Amino acid sequence: VQLIQKQGLSYSMCPELMAIAVEKTDIHLLQLCLQQFPDIPEEVICTCLKIFLSIGDDHLETMNMNSDFVLDHTVEHNKMDELSKIVQNGCTFELIEEVSCDTQTIQKSQEIELSETCPVGPHKATLLNTIICSAYSETFLLPHLKDLSAKEVILFLQYLQYVYVQCSKESSTHFPGIFHLTIQQIMDWLCLLLDAHFTVVVMLPEARGLLSKLHKFVRAQVHFYSELNKIEGSLKHLQRINHPEDKGLYSIEVIKLT
Repeated sequence: VQLIQKQGLSYSMCPELMAIAVEKTDIHLLQLCLQQFPDIPEEVICTCLKIFLSIGDDHLETMNMNSDFVLDHTVEHNKMDELSKIVQNGCTFELIEEVSCDTQTIQKSQEIELSETCPVGPHKATLLNTIICSAYSETFLLPHLKDLSAKEVILFLQYLQYVYVQCSKESSTHFPGIFHLTIQQIMDWLCLLLDAHFTVVVMLPEARGLLSKLHKFVRAQVHFYSELNKIEGSLKHLQRINHPEDKGLYSIEVIKLT
């Protein structure tokens, strides 16, 4: 364990180590290997993912784990009131709902979104975040993702959707652990998982609500970047402006976009 923590080993140097950890379901050792080994095969990553998704939260609470990647649910709960007052960065799907929706309906939808809870416990969230941050090749990972069961796929999709919402908020830096993940990492896993199990997910009744949310998030992203494109010309013009050097100790500059 000390050698792994000092980054003195790799998977290619001791492939039997993770095989033994998988056989004995040594969660702590698997987590350390995923965090430190840069060359873990995609098949082993998927095997670890299946173990992490299938193991119970009660069992994980008794284990020694590295919680650097975990989302602090206490902080999240305390920040809920603050989040409701913060202007979103444009990634929330409420911005592109039909014009006929009145203000009360939108506010109710926002309250539901803010009160959404994590579908897994904090320890399992730690393990799943470790998987999301692992290095992989999409070409080699996709075939092995098809080995996941429908229940495991839905649970992982729910968690990916949850962390996507958290990372999309301007205040995501308030959440310990979320900053370890990026929107790109989450979206890559979402796309790969949907590609591997698209037919299964579409046929499952319990996945319809999740797919509806994901569809709205994609529409929100398209709308957000569309709005950015509208001011792209103004932003480029501002970059070309040669600003005189401020000789004073204090100055206030106001920029108007028309």
